[in-house]
Amino acid sequence: MTDSEQPFEDVNALIRELTTAQEDSSRRGNSRQPHSLSLMIQPLDLDFQPVGDSFRALSRDISTSGVGFLNLEAIPHEFVRVSLVDFNASLVARVRHCSSLGKDHPLWLVGLEFVDGQP
Repeated sequence: MTDSEQPFEDVNALIRELTTAQEDSSRRGNSRQPHSLSLMIQPLDLDFQPVGDSFRALSRDISTSGVGFLNLEAIPHEFVRVSLVDFNASLVARVRHCSSLGKDHPLWLVGLEFVDGQP
């Protein structure tokens, strides 16, 4: 394992601790667990460089492969750095979906997939 992979493994171990091994009948390979974690989201360009302002979010659920949260706006970027604020840990993630909820005051359900091996 290289030094660049170690932070990912450390955060992955933390996430495994936060999620319990329960059956999940969803189509995902990893069980999602409801968990409210304080997140800091920094949009990234395709070279994983910060673009725009970072913002806070509260997770809706988490698994070893990703995290979901609700947001007031759509996420127009393919990649973000997601920081688990209370644990001083962060990972690069790909925005897998951004779905509108509601009509009068829409919220966006955002699903992120952690990207292994990124700084």
